[in-house]
Amino acid sequence: MPHLNELNKKYSNRGLTVIGATSEDLNMIERFSLHQTPMEYKVFTKTQGVPPGRGIPRAYIIGPDGKFLWDGHPGSLSNKTIEKFLKQKDILLQRKFKGVSRSTISALLKQQYGRAYKGASRDASQKEAAQSLVDYLKPRAEREMTHASSLFDQRDYFEAYQAYKKIEKDWQGTDYAKEAGKKARECREGKNSKEYQALKKLAQLTASRSNLNRTAKTLEKFSGMKRYKGTFAAEKAKDLASIYSNPWK
Repeated sequence: MPHLNELNKKYSNRGLTVIGATSEDLNMIERFSLHQTPMEYKVFTKTQGVPPGRGIPRAYIIGPDGKFLWDGHPGSLSNKTIEKFLKQKDILLQRKFKGVSRSTISALLKQQYGRAYKGASRDASQKEAAQSLVDYLKPRAEREMTHASSLFDQRDYFEAYQAYKKIEKDWQGTDYAKEAGKKARECREGKNSKEYQALKKLAQLTASRSNLNRTAKTLEKFSGMKRYKGTFAAEKAKDLASIYSNPWK
């Protein structure tokens, strides 16, 4: 897992997304990540079934077309292998959208999705490849908006704010960015301001792993404070206090 953390940090800005999957529940994964080995990437819990291959842990590389490109033990996944498939990914996307302007393809490969979406939308009526790129990018933007909206609906306004601000940055110049900017302000202002500030404070309390027992006591105290009564932050603090005080065995 430390190796996957390193790969995620090094290559995320080049299009690599590290995702974990386990049959365990969220509470167990949060405890393991806190008390044993941090997992600095997304993890799906309670998953059923695994792709082809033997052994646990197991790592897979899946291309942008959904095809399995590599599988093996995570520790054997080298930078050289990642570099090779990232280059193949770039070539595949260039071929898939052949005919789209060079500047639009360049923006796509740099994960400047707003620029790529705008460029493709501008040429979509004249070039079939440009319309294909619009159709390729649109579900991505909608997934990101759905995720942010889910956090907002859960009243996790601090995490929702981070998600909306990322969309606003990545999709700059599009309607997705405008809507995300509007929702980001809604996370912090008006009736949601108290909840946002409480969640921001909670994030600060859990930023350090230096003394887990002390943090657990602080979280327990936070959850019972009158000023935070009835907030999602208080509920979250209580759940986190249990995770912090319950070491991995």
